[in-house]
Amino acid sequence: MSLNVLVVFPLARFGFPAPHVLLATTTCTGAAINTVLLWRGLTKAGVFKPSQLWPKFLLRVVLANAVMALTLWLLASDVDVWSQMRVLERVLRCAFGIALGAGVYFAVLYVLGMRYRDLRTEVD
Repeated sequence: MSLNVLVVFPLARFGFPAPHVLLATTTCTGAAINTVLLWRGLTKAGVFKPSQLWPKFLLRVVLANAVMALTLWLLASDVDVWSQMRVLERVLRCAFGIALGAGVYFAVLYVLGMRYRDLRTEVD
């Protein structure tokens, strides 16, 4: 949130043409920083011990994200097309995109062999 205030507000005030892009970028950057700090702290405290299955898991997730992103990119239209749609049509198309993206993501994970039981860990 601090990045949003420090970056987006000043640049929006100076006329940056797309402040929503900055908002998304700083939110993602903040999440990445938070993730790294959390990983470092949990590893240092001995709470997080990565399994040998992590590389396989991460590969599956990255591939599923890539296919989902490609699907949504192909589904998206020009901004002009969206701005000419009625509100209900935009809402329905957006809902369809969310449902399709989630469906594609989980379908790719399933095809790559991931199952719900793979997300569960047994406590020693």
